[in-house]
Amino acid sequence: MINKILANTEGHAVNVLVFALFNMVACWGKTKKWYNEITHCNHFNALVLTTLR
Repeated sequence: MINKILANTEGHAVNVLVFALFNMVACWGKTKKWYNEITHCNHFNALVLTTLR
């Protein structure tokens, strides 16, 4: 199932989005300063997304 998802390009986009979502949650959970850190987490995710694309 997961290998099938990883095998196609549409699945790759989904994986990147899921990774970004988990990353944001993990980032927020670590900082616990939501309003200050949301922008930081989003900048980091933008960096990750451009790297994985």
